[in-house]
Amino acid sequence: MNKENYLNFYREKFKNEKIKNTGDVGNKIKKIRNESYKSIEENYSEDEENMLHHILLSTYSSYVVMIEERNRIKNYEYMDFSRRMGELWEPFCKICWEYSVNELEIIEPIKFSDAVISMRSQTSEVIDDLNIEDAGKAKILEQFNNLLSIISSGAVNMKSDLHFNFNDFSYNIDFKNSFNSNEKGNVNRLLAVGKIYNLINDDYKNYIFVRSNDNNHYLDTLKKSNIWEVYTGDECYEKIRQITGFNLKEWIVLNINWLDDLEKDVSEYLLSQNLDKYIQW
Repeated sequence: MNKENYLNFYREKFKNEKIKNTGDVGNKIKKIRNESYKSIEENYSEDEENMLHHILLSTYSSYVVMIEERNRIKNYEYMDFSRRMGELWEPFCKICWEYSVNELEIIEPIKFSDAVISMRSQTSEVIDDLNIEDAGKAKILEQFNNLLSIISSGAVNMKSDLHFNFNDFSYNIDFKNSFNSNEKGNVNRLLAVGKIYNLINDDYKNYIFVRSNDNNHYLDTLKKSNIWEVYTGDECYEKIRQITGFNLKEWIVLNINWLDDLEKDVSEYLLSQNLDKYIQW
């Protein structure tokens, strides 16, 4: 199947549907997409790179039809549309991990309670090695545990968008469509999360992928922190290629053309509202 086949497949599924709620469009698309994935996985079980190509093609086609159907129920406004395009970018990129060319392992994020246990154990070992009396060691450990108890009262959410192991390192990736000037609270959380991962595991790498080419004070703070490595725009795609072994940027150039692939009434609407600037991946 080529792109036109996939687009027709999704459109046919909606042909006689009378969907009036925008939320139902997403639910319907997800159900059809799962059906498509199952067929692709069966047909390309021995050809992983072709499987990835078709999964991406099916996913993109589902996005196109979802935007068409959603816009016909209620025309997109710029805030809704820009947010939606950002929300679609993250899972689209993550497909390269789920069907990776390179050998890697997607893992669950560590729980904050486990991170506290690990930090307490590591600190206890360091204190044991100090050349001081046992009473002094006990006092230091007590003070550290008191401090850790205070910190633990506001448990930190350690989950990012993607966690995986690759080439003897563990990785933590946070995907962002853009990084705006109102990100102060998010920056503080990211700095705390990244520092905790680094404290409990020297072989942990923290990445932030920003789809746009943003640059502001808050993003600069993360870049200079030595806790997170920040990649923006095409830098993200190069990093995806290095990790997964798949050139997603090249694939996008060859296969994605939103304005041509969307049906005419929808593409004309996006152009008339100056929304086409949000569909550049």
